[in-house]
Amino acid sequence: MRNAIALTAALMLTAKTPAAQPPDPGLAAPVVSALRAEPGARPRLVVVISIDQLRADYLTRLADLFGEGGFKRLTGGGAWFVNAHFEHFPLTTGAGHAVLLTGAAPYKTGIIGNDWWDPVARRLVYCVDQPRARVVGALPAGSNRPMGPKNLRSTTVGDELKFATAGRSKGVSVGLKDRA
Repeated sequence: MRNAIALTAALMLTAKTPAAQPPDPGLAAPVVSALRAEPGARPRLVVVISIDQLRADYLTRLADLFGEGGFKRLTGGGAWFVNAHFEHFPLTTGAGHAVLLTGAAPYKTGIIGNDWWDPVARRLVYCVDQPRARVVGALPAGSNRPMGPKNLRSTTVGDELKFATAGRSKGVSVGLKDRA
């Protein structure tokens, strides 16, 4: 992954989005749609999409190829970031996605790479290893490895939404990679 990969593709679709502010050179600069929020307004829906290797400029350069119900809807009705950068290394999928959805650095999330050496267990650990988890839909003798969030030591956007709404919010996660 490069500096502006997964995070530049992060799209947050909200019912109403905040007014655009002059970009702070140290922060990601959002491009905000024409929708404006009232002060203190809460979004009704938050969608985060992260696509490895999708540069931010592709969303404008290829805009005429997008359908009305897809990226056009997301970029027209939400906020997307054109100048987002990771401030950690290594830039691996596991660490980057943990940063993206927790806002915390890898040393705080516990996900410091896709794999790392655990000196206590004296073995290589995969970022989403969770041997006691159950693989949904897997056959008992199947080769699917159980994966889960056991190694993540931070709360995520979904966790914080649950806390903020006294458990009324719903969270769904879909990934094509186990570590995504």
